[in-house]
Order: sequence, then C-alpha cells, then structure tokens
Amino acid sequence: MVFWPKGECTLKNICLLILILIQSGVAYGCTFLTHASFSEATVSQPNIKPQSYADGIVFATSEVCVFVREAPPSARYRHLFVGPLIATIIPFEILTPDFPPEDREHFWIELVFEPKHEDLFLDLTQTTLVMRTGEKIAPSGFWTHLYFFSSPTGLTPPAAPIHLKYGRGDVRFTNHWIEEKPYITRVFLRFDKPSENSEFSTLRIDGLRNTGEAVSAPEITFRKVSRIRLSFPDGSSRDNFPVAPFDKGVCGID
Repeated sequence: MVFWPKGECTLKNICLLILILIQSGVAYGCTFLTHASFSEATVSQPNIKPQSYADGIVFATSEVCVFVREAPPSARYRHLFVGPLIATIIPFEILTPDFPPEDREHFWIELVFEPKHEDLFLDLTQTTLVMRTGEKIAPSGFWTHLYFFSSPTGLTPPAAPIHLKYGRGDVRFTNHWIEEKPYITRVFLRFDKPSENSEFSTLRIDGLRNTGEAVSAPEITFRKVSRIRLSFPDGSSRDNFPVAPFDKGVCGID
C-alpha cells in the first residue's frame, strides 16, 4: 500500500513512485533507451595510454593513477523510453521531463586519484578548465571524500591543498568475504560557465605536488559527443560501464 503525502495524488507523486520502484529493483529487469550527452575525454601524450571507463578515461603516470570525466548534472543522461529488453517502448521522459535537473550555469568535472606513494598533494586552485575561446577558469567550488567509510564534505571554495591518501586498508565485508581496499581520493569540481553556450576543450591539472616539487600531469582534451544507448537501471550498457566504487582502486581498472 502506498501512502501519499498530504495533498492530491499529483503527477509529481506518480513520477516519484516510479523512480522509487526502479531504484528499489522492482523494475530491474527493464532497460532504458538513453540519450547521453557529455564531453568525451582523451590524452594525446605519447607515453600515456588512456583507457575508456564510465564515459571518462583512466590513465597512469609514474606518480599517480587518475580517472577523469565530465560529471552530471552538466553531463546529461536522459532516459527516453523504458520497458523489457525486447520492448523498450514506454515513454519515460514524459513522466520525468527534467530528472535530474540540468545545470546550465556550471561545468562539473569528476577526478579520482590513486597515488603510487605518500606525500602527494593536489592544489585545486591550480586546476584550470580552458574554454574553446582560450579563456581559462578556475574551480569555484568542490566536494570530496576519501574511500572508504568517510562522508563527503560540503561544497567549498578551493583553499588548502588536498592530501591524496596512499596505501591500503579499511577492511570491508563484501559477499561475506573480508577485503582490503586501496585508498582513493574522489573530487568533484564545479566551474562557473562564462556564458550559457560556453564549451570547454582542455583540463589542466597543474596542482600536483610531491613534497613541494611539481608533478607533471598530461593535458586532458575534450570533445562533445551525443549517443543513444540501451542501458540498465544501474547505468551499464554495451559501450559504458557504470562508475563503480573503485573497489580495486584506479590503477586496478582493466
């Protein structure tokens, strides 16, 4: 039995119920026809071989392994239709026309780091996004959390350098097995758009430091792409794996 909040049984309530059912697994056997619109990342440095993962890339340097992608809500994933695998024909976007809501005022970039040794720091004030016009912008805010068992902090302006935690630990129970996980640091950066139609072309991570010495990182270039894909409720599809909790770390992605 479903108990509605006080008030009428509105379309918004119906949509909310559908989303709850999908997230709870009732509709796990269904698939979505999804329109994905995001900026695809790549690295052109000859000695670095990036690997595609979760609509982003993973690459490794001598100091650190990095995952980077454009993150929602500036990257858009619109579920157009929903239904069984052989009949994904029920209009879904009509029920959820703007879910999650699009952020037209900011770019969002997700970075995940797994350092290869201690004493590696990241100064977010030195991380810049370069527009196609050549204009450079710094992040206006960020939030981060360290895996595992730690909670995300609130969105704050970049200030003191972040220590990229190194090592393994935090024993967890997964399917009744005890596992040891590598430490990673996950950062979501928010950049204010110069204008609504702005597009970015390059991300520069110039703030990596090892005991005060600069650590070089390749420039990451982006190009806007638009794809139609058949996906499952967890976000996985033939050409895209969902962003997992990086149980094997960033360096362990294969």
